[in-house]
This record gives sequence, structure tokens and C-alpha cells, in this order.
Amino acid sequence: NGVVASYASDAVPEPKLPFWPLVMLDVTIRFVLVYVMPKQAHLDAAEAINSALEAKQLTHQVGRILPLASIVEAHEAVERGDLGKTILVLP
Repeated sequence: NGVVASYASDAVPEPKLPFWPLVMLDVTIRFVLVYVMPKQAHLDAAEAINSALEAKQLTHQVGRILPLASIVEAHEAVERGDLGKTILVLP
């Protein structure tokens, strides 16, 4: 009776699904594309995220904080898969 929400499959554009095991579990597969969601869904999500941040319920592992002038280094870190979030500080 669970729900699987999928938002991307770049590596496998046509993924294979284990049909019968999913049927027996009564699984729902939901494809999510933020670009076609209603504006209210975006507003609700932003409000929920802000509330969670204010309540200190969300934490992030920051890998590096760089000035905008170091954007090449930031992209390289992300492409390498370095641990933590790469943050750019705008002037």
C-alpha cells in the first residue's frame, strides 16, 4: 500500500519494473514533474520547507562555501560527487 514517487531516470530512460511483486504489494507509482505542478503546490512546498527550516527540522551537510567568482570550482566539485552541498555566496 505504499507510493513510489519518481522524478527522474536519466541513466535508464525506459526502466523495467518488477510488475507482479509491485502488484502484490499494492504499490502506486507516481511520476512527479515540478514544471507542471500548480502554482499553489509550489507555494505550499516553499511554506513547508521554510517552516521546517525555522523549526531546525532540516539539516544539510555543507561541503564547501565558495564565492561566485569560484563557480568553476563549484561545478567541478558537484560533477566529482564531492560530499556535502556546494554553496555559492553571491556578492
